[in-house]
Amino acid sequence: MALSIYNLIESVCNPAGRFKTLREIGVKTDEKGDPVFSYSGTTISFSVVWKGRSYLLKCSLREEQENTLSWRRIAAYLQRIRSSFLVGYYYLSGEMLVFNDRGAAGYIDVVLMEYPDHMQPLDEFLEKACMEGDKERIRKLLTEFCQMAVWLINDNLVHGAIRASNVMIDKDCSVHLVNYEYMQMPRSDAPDYESIRDADNVMVANLALGIKAVASDPAAFRYLRGNAIFRFPVVRSPLLPMFADVAREAGCEPVLRIVEMLSCSNHTLHGRLALSEALRKLSGDRTELGVDLSVKLANERRPSAAEPDDSDARREEYLLNRTQLQSFYCWVGPVCESLICVRKGDLWGYVDCSGNEALPLRYEWASDFMEGRAEVMRNGCYGLIDKTGKEILPAIYELVEWNSERGIAKVACDGLFGLCDRDGKELVPFIYRWMGGTESRFVMTMLMTLRMERHWSCAAGKVTRSTCKAVRRRRPKSRPRA
Repeated sequence: MALSIYNLIESVCNPAGRFKTLREIGVKTDEKGDPVFSYSGTTISFSVVWKGRSYLLKCSLREEQENTLSWRRIAAYLQRIRSSFLVGYYYLSGEMLVFNDRGAAGYIDVVLMEYPDHMQPLDEFLEKACMEGDKERIRKLLTEFCQMAVWLINDNLVHGAIRASNVMIDKDCSVHLVNYEYMQMPRSDAPDYESIRDADNVMVANLALGIKAVASDPAAFRYLRGNAIFRFPVVRSPLLPMFADVAREAGCEPVLRIVEMLSCSNHTLHGRLALSEALRKLSGDRTELGVDLSVKLANERRPSAAEPDDSDARREEYLLNRTQLQSFYCWVGPVCESLICVRKGDLWGYVDCSGNEALPLRYEWASDFMEGRAEVMRNGCYGLIDKTGKEILPAIYELVEWNSERGIAKVACDGLFGLCDRDGKELVPFIYRWMGGTESRFVMTMLMTLRMERHWSCAAGKVTRSTCKAVRRRRPKSRPRA
């Protein structure tokens, strides 16, 4: 039975007589009284309370036998292993009564997943700890995260969607994975098992590097949050050489080993045992990567930043203005294209070189302007703005990476990647499950067909509509299995 979001909302908001087991369920609402929910693909997740505990109620807009069997198998498997790194995940067959737009009624299967209020997503936990400069809590988190990653690797369990939003942190810094819809069973014969497993490897390695970096310099979080290292696998990240340099200078062998594996992985990371050993060593490593790491990250992100005039008078004026700004704002960035990124409290915005507000402080995070564009975050989502504050890409995306040199933005929505130009026009459709960096002449992509086949393609030279269309017309061939 095909359903709309509103059909599901109607049942969840009016639970009397609609549930078989979850009869006492109640949906959480926002300040406007609307139900709190999120969606990814065809799965809708409602924030609910049942018997005094918080959960996510997961429903599918389409009753597909393959998805139903997958959810059932995953729930049954999780009931058997019961690890402290996982949360309760319960499959309820024919649980909720729903009416479609034509008035036809039917019972649908749902999943109930524990989602305690006292837990925070990894990036939110880190943001608070970094703002407070709480290195001890971040170090404890690094230990817990590495222990979770070692367990995941050694148990041959494939989560399938590891990212900061799916890693929850408790008050005691313990780590819990959530959202298991893409999970693969150990020794699975699924055709894409190896590629999903390798993507998990890349992501835990990226997250471990990011946590280690902010444990040394909490100010680095501001740059790493705007970089995909905290959100999506970035094997060929331009930050990897910098991480290698600081690890070599500090004598941090585990970080250097992880960077080497990522740098040589060619979009996948097969060496699970080697990665497990590196993460095990990293969990107990207390080597500082350097307190000036945030400065190095700022320089990496700003290849052609405007510098103050070399004259003594101009330099003195520049330093004076900056000192005045720092007394008013808790974060003051460099001058980039005549604008300065600043933060006051929890909000980010921009001022001009005279200290006057140029763009209001209304963002949860903001980057420096490069070639007239800047990445911003609102309501936990990313967008792209110009110097007038106009939204080139609205803040509704999971990822926006602006490449000022090539004039393109890598964008992700509902876990699928695409490319947009500097004006927000779509160059490559949002159909790819993975997309490489845009720094080189090639943009590598991975497309999953309905038959779960992997197809790879790349565009050479300058990325334009014509080169992207040429790639789409070309019939890709599946890579041979290693």
